[in-house]
Amino acid sequence: MQKIKNILINTKVKKVLLILISIIGILIVYSKFLYPQIIQKIFFVAETFATLEQYDKGINELNKGLFFNPFDSEIYYRKGNAYALINRNKEAFNNYRIAIILNRKNPKVYASRSILYSTNFDFARAEFDIDKAIKLDPKNPMYYGMKATLYMVKDINKAIELLTQAIKLDNKFGFAYFTRGKLRMSKNDINGAINDLTIAINIDPNHADNYATRSTAYLMQENPKAIIDAEKAVSLSPQDPNMHYNNALVAYGFYDFIKAKKEFDYAKSLSLEQNNFELYEEISNSAKKFGF
Repeated sequence: MQKIKNILINTKVKKVLLILISIIGILIVYSKFLYPQIIQKIFFVAETFATLEQYDKGINELNKGLFFNPFDSEIYYRKGNAYALINRNKEAFNNYRIAIILNRKNPKVYASRSILYSTNFDFARAEFDIDKAIKLDPKNPMYYGMKATLYMVKDINKAIELLTQAIKLDNKFGFAYFTRGKLRMSKNDINGAINDLTIAINIDPNHADNYATRSTAYLMQENPKAIIDAEKAVSLSPQDPNMHYNNALVAYGFYDFIKAKKEFDYAKSLSLEQNNFELYEEISNSAKKFGF
């Protein structure tokens, strides 16, 4: 009788072990093959909604991912970004926090949270987070560029140093050249600014701000190339009131008052159409200053 009992027990143990092995096998197949396919499809749909600026739908799609894996840090990171884009900062911070708890070695999360801190004027925490991102990924030029923006007001030289470091890591980093050019212009290093902005234009010849900013640098030198750049900026972004505003300033600087008035008026009308009342007031005050 005891032998029969032992056989039955061993049979049950074997069945349990077989079941456990089967479950483990299923989990391995799911985690290695099925889940990556499922979550990538969810991310694709969420990104599509984000492109359409339908962020709530994108967040709902990401929530579906949590059903398949509630411990995926990437889902919380993406939810944090989506909430940040619609100014739901509390939810954004909470999702970034969870993402970091689940994976403390993802520099993207710290970088995104740094941006959110800076938009909330918490620059100490913003710098702490971007330093963490740099420590985790010291060869990412974007993080040095982000840190530079935190220093643009309080320490221009430090900002330039950080942008130079970013350029050393990626000599095709247009944003770094553009920003360093603006900072050099503020330090009255006009030739250095023009050089940086020219490189930025070569990297991205369709970015209106590059031409508009270089036109300002040329204007400071009373170089008529400013007129060409200002017109190019307008042609690239004809519905941007800032480009017409810049064109008005350049026209005035070269004593073309008829063109300046026309551009001031058009810049004001565009800013009103776009409900940008702060810019409208700035342009109006500037036009009055110049007698228009």
